[in-house]
Amino acid sequence: MLRAGIDLQNKIAIGARDMSELSAVRQRIDEEFRSAPVAGIGPMQVVGGILAGLLKADRVASHDRLKSHEVVQAVVAYVAGTDERARDSLGRIDVDTVDGVLAPYLAFAKADISDADDASAFLKAARLSPNSAVEEAAFRRAIRIYLRTERMVESPLLISRYLARYSRSPFAGELIREIEEFLVQAGRKSGSFERLQRIGLSVGSDRWVRSALALARFHLLAGNFGDAKKFAEAARQAADRGSIEFVRADLYRDAAAFDPAAARAASPDPRLNDWDRDLANFLQMSSREAALASDNFANASLSTATSAVSPDVRRLPHIEGKIEEAERLLAKGK
Repeated sequence: MLRAGIDLQNKIAIGARDMSELSAVRQRIDEEFRSAPVAGIGPMQVVGGILAGLLKADRVASHDRLKSHEVVQAVVAYVAGTDERARDSLGRIDVDTVDGVLAPYLAFAKADISDADDASAFLKAARLSPNSAVEEAAFRRAIRIYLRTERMVESPLLISRYLARYSRSPFAGELIREIEEFLVQAGRKSGSFERLQRIGLSVGSDRWVRSALALARFHLLAGNFGDAKKFAEAARQAADRGSIEFVRADLYRDAAAFDPAAARAASPDPRLNDWDRDLANFLQMSSREAALASDNFANASLSTATSAVSPDVRRLPHIEGKIEEAERLLAKGK
């Protein structure tokens, strides 16, 4: 029954089965454990059941035959959050010598009590059990470590691998939200665009567009127009032409460049929210005022330039004509 439970978890991880089915399986496994003869209980099988979340750790901890089993009690301590005891006991276990079904779960537990910034330990657990609930959980944990430690090269690759296999996992949505939050928080630092673009694209163009637009707007308000323009341009390239996201990206790019001539002549897109509509109206007003100011400046400049010239200089063409006429008459006289 334990193997059936693990198989169900693996299918849930890839979205092939529903989480609601797991409670009934857990109940059956618990009933089997309580009714099984003491001599027939395999300690390592129990360990696998605990780590897979299929057996209740407190029930196992009080079982007569398992009270003195070091690995079982270490795993019970791990699940209970007693890290020091779990670290000592699990640290002595060589995962490579453990049964194939149990090995990835133990590797994950050992990684969980190791260095908080050691993603490689989780990735080892993932390698032991490809296309499984363990790999799905290990990928998620490693991605969080990569983001927390800002390992910008590894993050996009692992995120892409995770979503390629586990985009339908019931836990994928939460991870994606965390990645988007990371992008928005990290993207507020000036000069962060180049480091974040690959991570943004790895979660999908629609999500990257949403994050890039949020960052373009943030940098506009902060006065970081160079960063605002980069994020707006990235959103524009990834958005569908004609979509409201494309319209907003255009708007933010024009605002970042503060190019009134680029402002659209038509009324603001009715799909824009109030803030964006106000920004579009401001750019249009600036465009009209800039055009008017330009015309006024040109006319004023011509008038000022003409009036500023001395009378003698303004008569220069007439003087030059008289000189030419005198030279012709002198030539005839010779």
